[in-house]
Amino acid sequence: MIRSAHSALKPNIAVTPVHVVSLFGVLVLSLALTPPMHATAIATGSIEVTNFTITPASGTVVFGTLWTADSFAQAQNSLCGCDSQFNSSLGGTAQADAMVMFARAHALTDASGLTLSASDAVNITGGVMAANTLGQSTLFNATFSITGTTGPVDVTFSALVNLAQSLFTDASGVFAMNDTSYQLTIDGQTVLFMDVSNQIGPSSSFSTSSSGTLTDTMTLNSGQDYSLTAIAQDDPSGYTIPEPPSGSMILMGAALIAAKRVYVTFRA
Repeated sequence: MIRSAHSALKPNIAVTPVHVVSLFGVLVLSLALTPPMHATAIATGSIEVTNFTITPASGTVVFGTLWTADSFAQAQNSLCGCDSQFNSSLGGTAQADAMVMFARAHALTDASGLTLSASDAVNITGGVMAANTLGQSTLFNATFSITGTTGPVDVTFSALVNLAQSLFTDASGVFAMNDTSYQLTIDGQTVLFMDVSNQIGPSSSFSTSSSGTLTDTMTLNSGQDYSLTAIAQDDPSGYTIPEPPSGSMILMGAALIAAKRVYVTFRA
């Protein structure tokens, strides 16, 4: 009886290696014929603010302190990569840079020339990935006034703003977006403002650029101190989810069928 039982099991054991070799071959073929998963989401942008002027209808503009230049840059991705930098200068130039895989940020602020600039890029190529950056340039003066006149005075503020944005995604790029803005405030009240925000979905592209002067007038009291803050920033981001090629999915399905046969054979 023992010999009979051993003889009954022997044919099944002999068949099992055939299925193992078949499974191994299908898996190798699947990996060999599967190209790397690819997904692209690109978002770039820049902003530069120059030719800043303050023109009162009467009197003279006086700054009681030097201008402060602040620059901040931050880059991060969904791989837990995060980098940031902040620099400040009283009366001078401040620069900040940050970089991680798929993202970089830059900001430059000049307190002597009263200029602001920021440029950023998110460039995702491959894999399930999200990334975003922020470049922020700030000018600040805590003591600003109009002297040499009396009563309320109309004061005109103006600045030349140049900006550019570029977005691109392939079929696996979920989205690419960018928000570029500039704001000038007096004691927290907005005088000049501009915000350009754009977003695209899969298999899309978009680009824009502009150059123009922002101008507005605010009535201020002569002899009174005011604080002035100007901020320019660029904030792009992107997200991708690649899909494996259909051919590799068919081969993987065949591999699963072969695996099931091996499992059934061993159980027998």
